Amino acid sequence: MFKKIILTAFFIFTCVSLIVPVQAALNTVIYINGIEIESDTEPVLKNDSNFVPIRVIAETLNCTVDYKDNTVIIKKDGITIEMKINDQIAIVNGKTKNLPAAPFITNNRTMVPLRFISENLNCQVLYSPGYEADGTPNHVKIYSTAQVALKSSNLSISSKYFTHYEEFKDEEMDVVSVSANYIVPQFHGLKDKASEDAINSELSVAVDEAAAEIFQVAEEMNTEEYKYNYSYDQDFFFLDTRNNVIPILISGYYYSGGAHGTPYETILNLDLNKSAILELSDIFADKNYEQVLIKEMNDLRAENPEYYNEDVSEVENLDNTSFYFWNDKLVIFYQPYDLAPYVYGFIEFEIPVESISDILKPEYR
Repeated sequence: MFKKIILTAFFIFTCVSLIVPVQAALNTVIYINGIEIESDTEPVLKNDSNFVPIRVIAETLNCTVDYKDNTVIIKKDGITIEMKINDQIAIVNGKTKNLPAAPFITNNRTMVPLRFISENLNCQVLYSPGYEADGTPNHVKIYSTAQVALKSSNLSISSKYFTHYEEFKDEEMDVVSVSANYIVPQFHGLKDKASEDAINSELSVAVDEAAAEIFQVAEEMNTEEYKYNYSYDQDFFFLDTRNNVIPILISGYYYSGGAHGTPYETILNLDLNKSAILELSDIFADKNYEQVLIKEMNDLRAENPEYYNEDVSEVENLDNTSFYFWNDKLVIFYQPYDLAPYVYGFIEFEIPVESISDILKPEYR
């Protein structure tokens, strides 16, 4: 049962940024409002500051970019930022500000410090480090109220940022803090405006419920023997569209005490033709689809039985699962701990669409 959250603070992208130095050995992928941004120049690290190509970032955020006397001038919503190449002094709306490092030019692209740009364009910026061992790239995720075009559709995406902080005190006046920070995607341009409003509301409710769980846990576990600070942080991005279905990955991280927190992921599948969020049952014509999927998953499980908990002899149900289409496969995944030890993370079953095409509705084959 979820506790209703009263938001003590609501910011639509206040000046908050979280940037960690980019690892030079790995590629870096930039997302703006959950959409991967293509650029011919990767972000780079200079003097412990992350630099990005300003034009691809600023134009995606609907800024104007001009150049005059070796100075780049960025304008958006009454904000004017002036930065001179190889100069660590910037001017923002007439006020002088120090840069962490000077802008520079590489491959005919003007590179500027990401933290400074994000703070002064009122964006939220998150960083996820990559993993060199398997080639996983770094991810820089920028969230803004600006509407960003979603590729292969007529839609655009904006973002809202919510934050909430609360403190509990026991009889001895010891304090346990509880915080939730999460980002909500908002759609623009659906065929049916009423459906668009309903979907945006549904997205807000979904993340609100996820964050509310941490407050319920904090109240229940705030005892003399068990005292921790609790938190929930969450963002989102989009996966590849297939058959006019857009998967929205909601990615969060809970900390409710102990040695480590717990990652959480869910997928919301937006059907552009129906202007609706799909349930798993919506994509099947056969009412017995669960039995078919469970059999397929158990066949896949049998290929690597060592990955699963000893008490999980087979997959028995689809409770607490999410799904999406990827490369002609239907992917169904479970949360950490549901089927396997924490170290294995999310357990995914990739079921070839071809093997279940006879029970899928034609539009999803």
